[in-house]
Amino acid sequence: MKRNEPFWHDGNIESLEFTRARGHSIRIVCSLYANLDTRQRELWEVRIAKPTSWVVVATDLRELVRHEKAGAISDGVLCDRDGEKLLRLTLAEGYLEVRGGVVRASRMK
Repeated sequence: MKRNEPFWHDGNIESLEFTRARGHSIRIVCSLYANLDTRQRELWEVRIAKPTSWVVVATDLRELVRHEKAGAISDGVLCDRDGEKLLRLTLAEGYLEVRGGVVRASRMK
């Protein structure tokens, strides 16, 4: 894993926003650890410009809240798939998948 890539394991989704402004986008703010040895989560912002699909499957919001201290995100991937960018987060009791033209993940200051 590169230093500027998110480490998804044991993270949490802090907010999720869809906007029609400037050509449609999805913004997800996550609190994530830098690595397995880090004790405090940092805020990361993931922006998906011009999303082509957005899938949330069987996510139980009560389970996301229940797993908040341990982390509701068990794993994640951010990659190219079939000519599109793909973000897939495996959550407690479900997953979130977004495909789009431009996907950026960066630490928030």
